[in-house]
Amino acid sequence: MKAKRILLFLTIMLCVSACVFYVDRQVLLVRDVVVEGNHLFSDEDILEYALVEQGQSLLQLRKGLVRSNVEKISHFVICDVKWDFSGRVTLKITERTVVAYAEWADKYILLDPYLLVLEARDIHDAGDMPDLPELVGIDVTDPVAGRPLEAPLFLDLPKKDRAAAREPYEMQMAAASRALNELHAQGEFLNVRQINVSEPWELRMVTRSGFEVLFGPARDLNLKIARMAELLPRVREMGYLQGILDVAEVDAPAFIPALPGFSTG
Repeated sequence: MKAKRILLFLTIMLCVSACVFYVDRQVLLVRDVVVEGNHLFSDEDILEYALVEQGQSLLQLRKGLVRSNVEKISHFVICDVKWDFSGRVTLKITERTVVAYAEWADKYILLDPYLLVLEARDIHDAGDMPDLPELVGIDVTDPVAGRPLEAPLFLDLPKKDRAAAREPYEMQMAAASRALNELHAQGEFLNVRQINVSEPWELRMVTRSGFEVLFGPARDLNLKIARMAELLPRVREMGYLQGILDVAEVDAPAFIPALPGFSTG
């Protein structure tokens, strides 16, 4: 009786294994690979890196490996991998947006809203920079493409003193990231020429049209930037081409027209 049970168990396992083998090799196969959302890179470029081929087993498709392969193309690319039982594999591409640059040593550092370094260009070879805001007043360690900007580590200080030494620099980082995220979200970053976070409790920007905007502390920036976007066209309609707009108090903004010799730099 015991031998019959073992034989039955082995028979069932053999049938299951055969079914899995058949499904793996004949049914769940890659039949189509689709690339979506890409603009900077062609489908062919992405598929070359993805290394997903028609006829490949879906059960053996390692999404993490495919994602990692595709993202080797550039730090601009984020890849999400999905497949369905019809055999279609979809590579959903999200391309990071450069929203600002900073000057460091002899390089221009291109940044996304989260201060991720997307590219470092030699100043002497960069040519004309795109019309992006310049981030000034921020102190960082050596920028590395593919990694966020980092505040100085102060490794020469005792461990107990490092956090306090880093605090003002981390405040700069936080102010810069909040400002860039909100400018990007509201579609205003191309209207700004410079963002100054040297004093994060007194965030300042200079617009391309020549106005200096005071934001006060880097909080409620969604309201403050929306207020800036609302008021500057009105100021220009009144005939002012330069001046200082203070939106630190969202409900009580103030505008100071430019005096003779005034310059936003």
